[in-house]
Amino acid sequence: MKFLTLIFSIFLSFGIYCNTDDFRSKYYNAKNKEKQNKVIIDWIGYSLQNNHSIVDSLLLSQKKRMTQFSTDQKFEISFYSLLFAEATNKPSLIPISSTKLKPYSLEYNLLKAYQSCLNGIPVKELIFRNLKQKHDDLKTADKKALYALISAHQTSFTAQVNDMEKHFVEALKHAKRSHINLISSAIFKYISNFYIEQEEYEKAVLYNQKGLDLATKESSRFGKAYHTFILGYIQLKINNYIKARDYFKSALEMCKNIEAIYLEGVILGSIGKSYEKTTQTKKAINYYQKALIYFYKIEDFPGIASIHKDLGKSYFLNNNLNLAERNYNLSKSYLNKLNEEEQLAELYHYQAELSLEKENPLKAKKLINKSIELSSNNNNVIELYNSYLLLSKISKSLHQYKEAHFYLEKYTAYQDSLNIQRTQERLAELSELYQAEQKEKRILGQEKEIKEQANEKLIRDQQLENTQLKNKQIVTILVFSIVLFISILVIVYFKTKQEKLKKRQREIELKQTLLRSQMNPHFIFNSMSIIQSYIYDNDLTNSSKFLVNFSRLIRLILENSAKEFIKLNIEIEILERYLEIQKKRFEERFNYEIVNSDSIDTSSVLIPPMLLQPFIENALEHGELNKVKDGKIRITYKIENDLLIFVIEDNGIGRQAAEEKKDKSNLKQHNSMAIDITNSRIELLNDKYKKAGFLSIQDLNENGEYGTKVTIATLFQINK
Repeated sequence: MKFLTLIFSIFLSFGIYCNTDDFRSKYYNAKNKEKQNKVIIDWIGYSLQNNHSIVDSLLLSQKKRMTQFSTDQKFEISFYSLLFAEATNKPSLIPISSTKLKPYSLEYNLLKAYQSCLNGIPVKELIFRNLKQKHDDLKTADKKALYALISAHQTSFTAQVNDMEKHFVEALKHAKRSHINLISSAIFKYISNFYIEQEEYEKAVLYNQKGLDLATKESSRFGKAYHTFILGYIQLKINNYIKARDYFKSALEMCKNIEAIYLEGVILGSIGKSYEKTTQTKKAINYYQKALIYFYKIEDFPGIASIHKDLGKSYFLNNNLNLAERNYNLSKSYLNKLNEEEQLAELYHYQAELSLEKENPLKAKKLINKSIELSSNNNNVIELYNSYLLLSKISKSLHQYKEAHFYLEKYTAYQDSLNIQRTQERLAELSELYQAEQKEKRILGQEKEIKEQANEKLIRDQQLENTQLKNKQIVTILVFSIVLFISILVIVYFKTKQEKLKKRQREIELKQTLLRSQMNPHFIFNSMSIIQSYIYDNDLTNSSKFLVNFSRLIRLILENSAKEFIKLNIEIEILERYLEIQKKRFEERFNYEIVNSDSIDTSSVLIPPMLLQPFIENALEHGELNKVKDGKIRITYKIENDLLIFVIEDNGIGRQAAEEKKDKSNLKQHNSMAIDITNSRIELLNDKYKKAGFLSIQDLNENGEYGTKVTIATLFQINK
């Protein structure tokens, strides 16, 4: 978590090149000190994202002027100083104590608590309790958002994930209204990194994508580079090393000309790690050496220590033991000063491997015991159990088979089912060696035991002869049971297959029905009539536009109606083209609006095709929007509880009046067709993908006199 927190905070201090002349001009043209102060704060905030090289001078120049700023301005400057300090891995240029804020005031406590968030440690109980007591005094959106993020961070130490996610939602809601853009960036990165730590990678990708959209919107090249890097980091976490490397190289290309030295060093090191994991050690060494140049340039000692450690590992894998040892020693010299216990634990593990390879198992055992001690203190489970495996190998080389057997058993208890067979083979080998050692001791020490074993063998042979008959009976019963079991499996298999075929047939029937409903003859004839009228009026422009729109709509329907999922942007295009055609048909007597409530990336979301069109048709045909004054259809969509929620609202004549007219015109069957088809499709999708989609229809007016609201909740997928 510390690594990811450091990386995401660095994002906040880099960006595209800033034209400082604009801010200088604004500053000198400001009419009073209050406006000058605002220009300075905006300048610092902009530079944090776009021109890191001048942030330190801007902050230092204001350190002595803090008394001239308002309380909110002191809070904002100090917030920026914290971000910059975390980005450069240096102390804050404007410590909270020198901001002239009243100790333990609301702003003071918010900054202290946020500093704990950046350091990855719990907020002090006194500070958090004071914040909770003064919650009602939070007036601005930026402070409300920061408090919600702090609450989420504090909740993360209690394992109350549901409460934490509620705080995330609240933080993002307030951040949208904040004038400090960096608040939203910080929240997206914190959430993404939290889900990475929880190994919920789909959610991490989703929030990372939202952060990427924000960076694109704000034209932040560093933002895009950072989020691309994190996508690669997720791939690295799930052992997809080639895809991770592609992301890392794209991110490295994006870093050009933005002087993000630390991030470039991290990316180069990550590329090296991806090559190391695929045993391409020469390329790994090359990228690790490039990363070292960057870290030495900025004197980032944690980065230097980490790369020397990884570089030593690559030399070890390349069988260059002297260079491996030299890099391990360099890494250790830095880590001892930094007191980085987690890094030291991994380093001791690597050094133990090296000592074992140099046939010095006693030294290797001392080193691996140090690694185990540090991993235990820091609750680093993965490193701890990997050390158990290495300790087992070391004990084996020392002929301490009982101890080797013990640590291998501890390691196997941690491994997942994919490693069971391999681990069991190792365990059996050590068990045999241990048993052989014990047998040898018994042979040398007790001749009597040999005789007893011989007698036991005779007894076992006699027992074997006596039990042969019983064994035959057991075999017969076992064979019968196996045949019965296989018969049951075959019956269940064919029954399941038959049910799947029925469901598949039902899906095909629904798709055919859907296509027929989409290709409504009345709609097609009306459309052709409109084209004909344009031609009669010699209106070639409108006839051409209408014909292109109509042909595109028909093509989209024919191409996508048979698919199980289509992109959300294609579904939106179908709706827009259908509504535009209907507007032309009804001579612009109604309007429509399609709203993306959550700023969803419609090109990456997949949904079942053409769920909405039948209800829009009902609103137009039976809601008589063309006859209602200011007729309107409003379509909104958002993501909620792992479902994509569509809401269709119209201000037509209402269901009651529509039903009365349909009673007179005998159109009841047509009215329920859209509902029946959609309900059937949702039921099949819910059953197939174990979701809880639904369809509901409500009157906007309690008496059903006007307006209808249709809500459709359906599953969706992310197109990766």
